[in-house]
Amino acid sequence: MTVAEGGGIFVSYRRQETSHLAGRLYDRLADRFGESQVFIDVDAIEPGVDFAEEIFRAVAACKVLLAIIGAAWLTATDERGGRRLDDPDDIVRLEIEAALARGVRVIPILVEGAVMPTRQDLPESLAGLTRRNALVIRHESFRYDAGRLVTAIERVLAAPGTAAVSSAPDVHGVRSAGNALGKVAQKGLGPAGNDIARAARLLADAERIASSITDEFSKASALSGVA
Repeated sequence: MTVAEGGGIFVSYRRQETSHLAGRLYDRLADRFGESQVFIDVDAIEPGVDFAEEIFRAVAACKVLLAIIGAAWLTATDERGGRRLDDPDDIVRLEIEAALARGVRVIPILVEGAVMPTRQDLPESLAGLTRRNALVIRHESFRYDAGRLVTAIERVLAAPGTAAVSSAPDVHGVRSAGNALGKVAQKGLGPAGNDIARAARLLADAERIASSITDEFSKASALSGVA
């Protein structure tokens, strides 16, 4: 599954406890918003790629992150017996940290009788999660509860001026400019140099946006799109 192309939905969950619910929720969201707009699993990450950077990129490309919290979400342990949330490299922790840091809308989804964690329950980097209003999804009322969630997501995606990355320029705009440049090249030069002028404007805009990006990973991706 590919990373969502801006304005997408990231589903964060632990396989050991909520994989079935996450799968049902993905199906519902994919039907409504399209498969390309829902990122659910790190299996999409290519071998050899830094998973932390890829998670950061995937989260930054989305407007909404759904943090699915089951009954054992807080207490899940690794093979050494340590609590997963206390591990700085825990995937779920990285996903939510990235969303909170980038200004992505985080919606806690409480399932299987789970309750919202308190600030004392979480690492400091996840403390902001406790201030997010949660939505409960129950097995017996899944269709109704998922419908409420879809409505909430629709409002977020439709909000004017909402950006997936509040502190960074619009990388998607770089891609759009690059695509438009490609179309100009395929069509050839128009009368009176119209296409030449348009191409020059698009290239200037794309280079300006790409050069203003401070995050090196995103900058490299944007400049590659321009090329």
